[in-house]
Amino acid sequence: MKLKIVLLTLAFFFFNQVMAQTTVTSVISSNQVWNSAGSPYLINQNTLIDSGVSVVVMPGTEIIGGSVNPTLLIDGEFRVMGTASSIVEISNLKMDYSAVSLDYDANSGTGAYMQFADIQGSGLGADRSISLKTTDFYITNCKLTGAYYAIYSYSSGSTDTNTLTIDSCDIQGLGSSGTLVYVSPTTTTCIVSNSNFSNGRAVFLRGIVDVFKCNFYDLQDIEIRVNADVSMRCNTFLNISNGIEVELYNRTAGVSFVFEGNLLDSFTARTSASAMLLLRYSTAFIHPAISINNNNFLNGPRKIVISGNNPNTARFEALDFTSNYWGTTNSADIDTMITDYNDDITIYGMANYTGFLSDTATSDCSESDSCPTPNLGYSFDGMTITFTDSNYRGGYIVWNYGDGTAADTVYSGTVVHTYDSTGYYEACMYVYNNLGQVCDSQCVQFSLNEGFGCQASYYVAVDTSNPFNLYIVNNSTGTTTNTSFSWVFGDGNSSTSATPRHTYDSFGYYWLCLTITDSATSCSSTFCDTIGMDSNGVFFKKEGFTLQVLDQRDLISVQEIEQRLDVSVYPNPSTGKFSVKLNLNKASLTKLTVINSLGVEVLSSNELTSAGSNTLNVDLSEQSNGMYFVKVAVGTKVKTYKVSINK
Repeated sequence: MKLKIVLLTLAFFFFNQVMAQTTVTSVISSNQVWNSAGSPYLINQNTLIDSGVSVVVMPGTEIIGGSVNPTLLIDGEFRVMGTASSIVEISNLKMDYSAVSLDYDANSGTGAYMQFADIQGSGLGADRSISLKTTDFYITNCKLTGAYYAIYSYSSGSTDTNTLTIDSCDIQGLGSSGTLVYVSPTTTTCIVSNSNFSNGRAVFLRGIVDVFKCNFYDLQDIEIRVNADVSMRCNTFLNISNGIEVELYNRTAGVSFVFEGNLLDSFTARTSASAMLLLRYSTAFIHPAISINNNNFLNGPRKIVISGNNPNTARFEALDFTSNYWGTTNSADIDTMITDYNDDITIYGMANYTGFLSDTATSDCSESDSCPTPNLGYSFDGMTITFTDSNYRGGYIVWNYGDGTAADTVYSGTVVHTYDSTGYYEACMYVYNNLGQVCDSQCVQFSLNEGFGCQASYYVAVDTSNPFNLYIVNNSTGTTTNTSFSWVFGDGNSSTSATPRHTYDSFGYYWLCLTITDSATSCSSTFCDTIGMDSNGVFFKKEGFTLQVLDQRDLISVQEIEQRLDVSVYPNPSTGKFSVKLNLNKASLTKLTVINSLGVEVLSSNELTSAGSNTLNVDLSEQSNGMYFVKVAVGTKVKTYKVSINK
């Protein structure tokens, strides 16, 4: 009898294991969480995730498409959250993010996001595992195999924009057919890092492109169309039979193509037009700034081919190929590896390969190299400000202008913003590295006046220790490091110093004028007023009097005491618990904000701090290891510190 009970129990257990599956309906109209307990999830027909509806796939979940190779049409949110120890498995299913699907949001971690998933295509012609239209999409630590297109990004119009981020993925094709990643819109931003692409026909990228520390091997073609800034750094290209084709068909000024620190080897050059690197270059387009340096061009019959129409054969344009290693130091041999204007005068470009390296090139490909310390500057033109990061070296910057408008994501070191109203603003830039992580930030404070980028102004203050001295306090606004000053004292004398000292020979009224001019902002403003002193120290003085111009920013005792902000953070690195020590010269409200490397705010607090020493204790022990940014704001003073947590 006991044996029967055991057998019945085991049979019931295995029956439940076999029957533990979920059949997905054709329309998903309410929020759902798919997990391993409900696996496998069977999708036997085309299925819609309705707008505003969220489906979150938890670790260990299995999703299987039926024999009809169905499409999961995503008008809402579809987020895959596998882990390294419990991946999500998806097979025989086409996932199509529509134009109204929820974008990936780095701050909340929601939207079109996939991590630690094994995605297997059907192997059918034109099969697309992941299709994107205008959706911002982030995929990391995933493996994609068996699809004609692993990731396919397309658009219905030239104004559609989206960002595609691929990090630490392994994407394998179908041998000689199919394209691993296909991006067609010129308005797409492609950020690709630390990933492998192999065993397929091609990789096709267009728009703003940043490819960093990736491996490409056993492919026929890599095609890049330069319609915007393109950066390809620290990658390995092995056995690319037709080479890397770069189409320099740009119609916008100020665009760059950077190809640095790459290794190219074992190219077979299947056709007479193919080479390790093929540049299509024509006089019919605006040419980008080209930098092709510190690369290793190793084994292959042809290393560079430049092609393109040149209607005026008497002229050409030199392209920068200096400081590369060509597998030889014989300039004659190098010349035979390159096809350019020197070989055919109907080609517009000529490779300048002088200064070639005598040994293999080395480059600093560390992650920190992709995140230089920002150097934020700005200039005025009325209510419009041009912000510039002079240390920009690639990646992208998110600009927050401090006026309530939406932040801008920019893949260059310059951005222009127009403010709608006057006032005092704080603008901040957040620098992201090639992994889509915040790696540094910087803020700047400034004031704007209606109709002017700058406004001359001053007011008069009496020196209480010397009644016959006048202080002229320069409180002009909108000044920059380029601003020049002109003081006309009204007695025939003048000065171009920002803070001059002048003595009047006799009493009387004097018409004191200040003119400020800024060449960078094309701004000029003049302010005049009457000054003077008498023998009682209020206007007029028989023997004359002296004035001293001061910059209001240097004052401590005029109008109000300016807050001083001294901050230290310790211990750093820490195990998650650390202190922020502030030394203030007056009581104030202090705002403390902590942001992680993905740009997500993990802590925010407001503290009433007193004059003198204050200590704020921070506990991030529940956060993961990594780099964090501690932002301390007291009044208009803001300081940001990097803190490393290593538990």
